[in-house]
Amino acid sequence: MSPLYESELFMHPGVANSYPETGLPLYNIRWTAKGGAVSIPCKLTDFSGGASLSIYMAADSSDALNPAGEPQSFTVALKDKSGAERRVVIPKGANATAYYAGFVKHLPAEEDFSPARDIWVGYMPLGELRVPLNYFNEINLKEVSEITIDFDQTDSGSIMISGIYLQ
Repeated sequence: MSPLYESELFMHPGVANSYPETGLPLYNIRWTAKGGAVSIPCKLTDFSGGASLSIYMAADSSDALNPAGEPQSFTVALKDKSGAERRVVIPKGANATAYYAGFVKHLPAEEDFSPARDIWVGYMPLGELRVPLNYFNEINLKEVSEITIDFDQTDSGSIMISGIYLQ
């Protein structure tokens, strides 16, 4: 995954929408059919000292790919250097995958101030999706090679991720 460009920054609700340069950079990942996946190679390969894998994320309620009122669900997989893989389904009940009500509002251009744009009116708080590492006990946690997010649970969707951490 490459860094986002300025035009792709999502305005986090904790940041004043009138100052787009202070937006929180997030990776926006979208899928239109089951079966897509994002794999992230690991620079740190020894996960054995951690207790959990934490993904700071939000379901993008402003995107029509997320059905109104429906939370998201997907699978997180870890693979070790030998090729062994363990998969954990993230259920729809997880707080970080919740749909938050709101609506898109069109703001007209203001002379010499800002161009016309659409903004999401409502909250989409980032949540921490914490997956205990003991769920991945069938692989060698001292030699993890990649993390994969597999979009195999819902037909379409859009999520935003600010980071993935070993806790």
